[in-house]
Amino acid sequence: MPKSFYSRGLLSALVYVSLCLVCAEASTLRINQPKIRLFIPPGGAQAGIIEVDNTSEDTLKVKAYMEDWVYAPLGDGTKTFSHPGQMSFSASPWISFAPAEFVIPPFGRQIVNYR
Repeated sequence: MPKSFYSRGLLSALVYVSLCLVCAEASTLRINQPKIRLFIPPGGAQAGIIEVDNTSEDTLKVKAYMEDWVYAPLGDGTKTFSHPGQMSFSASPWISFAPAEFVIPPFGRQIVNYR
């Protein structure tokens, strides 16, 4: 794949922000940017924030992490996910979240930085 693919489509795919509830309860979590698409030239960098809101009465434990994915061969828009770094075109080593794990109190908000 050409390098420009790494800096465009892949980053948008990987920063598809996989925020996962670690708790098993049915709770409501709102992410202000569940999908972030960035166009970064080779050698460039980008950083930003994601706001995560707990709209429930429960305290929520949250973990932000990366996953690699590709569109399934059926052409129906479904995706096949894999662990970060397993695909040859993965950008996951270049992306980090801070904090990567956190607890949000009822009706609270957490700012997550990505870079």
